[in-house]
Amino acid sequence: MKFIKNNLKEQEYIIFIIKKNYFWLLKYKFIITFFLLFLIAQLIFDFGLENDILNKIIFFVPIFLILYFLFRAYFISKYNSIVVTNNRIFNIEQSGFFKRNVSFIFYNDVANISHSILGFFNSIFNCGDLNIDSKIPENSFIIKGVRKPFDIQELINDRILNIKN
Repeated sequence: MKFIKNNLKEQEYIIFIIKKNYFWLLKYKFIITFFLLFLIAQLIFDFGLENDILNKIIFFVPIFLILYFLFRAYFISKYNSIVVTNNRIFNIEQSGFFKRNVSFIFYNDVANISHSILGFFNSIFNCGDLNIDSKIPENSFIIKGVRKPFDIQELINDRILNIKN
């Protein structure tokens, strides 16, 4: 969060930081499961390969890929967040090791805030999407995979009411 702290304006301070839900990491479970099954098959069956170097490559490449996907998922989930300050809302989306999108919207520009919870697992784990619509359509954004989107919506609505009053 150094990036946000360094870019705050005078008299601006962070009210709260919301981390996005880790539920989105399930998209990696299929890749990791496939490579784990491949490793188990490698241990059980010898694949009839006589070359030791080839056996080691076949064994260590899936391990490397599993570690890469786990580290990437951890790295991305660490930096994906929503920062609510006293003047604006930041949406920080880390989509790769070297790709970060930061967008913000001032409270005065917020036209509407809504949330949606779609799907069985999202209903159980109470996570969904938060839609923040701006008076300027280009500034609107959707924050995906947020825990308790209704509570966050209420907190932001309260903040907007405090500013307008």
